[in-house]
Amino acid sequence: MTPSYPPQSRRDAEIDGLVDVLACATGGHNGVYVSAPITTGRRYAQWSARAGPRPGVEATEIENEHRNSVIEPNLSVIRPFVDRLRPKLKRTVIDPTVLKDRKGWNQDDYRQFWARVIEKLAVEVIFMNEWQYSEGCTYEFLTACKCGASTLHQDLSPLRPQVAISMIQQALSEIGHLPSGSFLRGVLADLKNLNEYRTCAPRS
Repeated sequence: MTPSYPPQSRRDAEIDGLVDVLACATGGHNGVYVSAPITTGRRYAQWSARAGPRPGVEATEIENEHRNSVIEPNLSVIRPFVDRLRPKLKRTVIDPTVLKDRKGWNQDDYRQFWARVIEKLAVEVIFMNEWQYSEGCTYEFLTACKCGASTLHQDLSPLRPQVAISMIQQALSEIGHLPSGSFLRGVLADLKNLNEYRTCAPRS
């Protein structure tokens, strides 16, 4: 299914409740959010290209392959990074990989939830390598820019909007033909429009 852009959710009340609970741990706008590909990203693009369309294949088999080829390898990179990061920072590190699957939620629900977390709780967002290939991560970058959270590379150096735009454009040159390309193009257009009028200034 082609991902929708912008993502829409009908679970606003549930999302707001979860964000309020998380705010109890972070103390409000004091968190550091780690943005990294989980279900999509470059690994997903490579796996999709290898697998190709397979009519008649059971959905459970495809889900298992997706988990083994994309999700688990992504998690194996994210979690050690977060573990190394936490002792270095004085702020609460928000790791989206810890959230268990929510019954009935789709990708739009998760994207809206994490966008709300960034808006309300994050003063900084760290983007792990290959974030530009991920639908969720690119949307999180746009969200961070809109709300004024600082945006950083994985090495904690500043990630500027113009650099991010170039990175997404490069990713699209590689994976733009895939269904996720339409989502990335939507983010890119909004990011370009936003960048014409404002910069991603850090929150005070």
